[in-house]
Amino acid sequence: MSAAPDRPAVQAVIFDYGMVLSRAQRRADVAAMHRRVGAGARAFRTAYWRHRPAYDDGLDATTYWLRVLRDLRRLDRRDEIDTLIERDVSSWTDYRREAWQLAARLRRQGRRVGMLSNAVPEIVARIRKDWDLDRCFDDIVLSYEVGLLKPDPKIYRAALDRLGVAAEVTLFTDDRAVNVRAAEKVGMRGFVFAGPRPFERLKRAIGS
Repeated sequence: MSAAPDRPAVQAVIFDYGMVLSRAQRRADVAAMHRRVGAGARAFRTAYWRHRPAYDDGLDATTYWLRVLRDLRRLDRRDEIDTLIERDVSSWTDYRREAWQLAARLRRQGRRVGMLSNAVPEIVARIRKDWDLDRCFDDIVLSYEVGLLKPDPKIYRAALDRLGVAAEVTLFTDDRAVNVRAAEKVGMRGFVFAGPRPFERLKRAIGS
């Protein structure tokens, strides 16, 4: 039996944002948020993440934080919402600069480069302020803009369609295995950005 032909080269790369283009959420900011509302760390994180999918999917920031405060029985702290939003943005904008440099380099090489993220407008506004996104990415798909969340297969297909690339020559990288598996189910190549030396392994997977 003849050997299977080699896989075609990676022609497009789609990056997740959180934990790939950025590092882990800053602990100091998270601590400042739960202290600001007078809640314990565990209770705060539970409430914070319980309502996050709705926020990623387009719920406005004020309503999101009111839901968090309601869960914590701290609606008397609603005057802290602007500060909570500011701290939340700060917590997610510890950038992994080498990943941004890789995205820009891939684009200069002529490959198609995208970002696909479950994201909220306030954080994206800060990212746009800090980075020239047009230099790094051909297209950006954001959950709150398209009304879809990873790992819904439709959001991956939207990213492929907007980049104008075939799934089989596209690599998607995300820190969450469930999101990578969903990309692979629509025919993309997947790389879980986790474990030892993920950045170096990602570059090898891309062939950069």
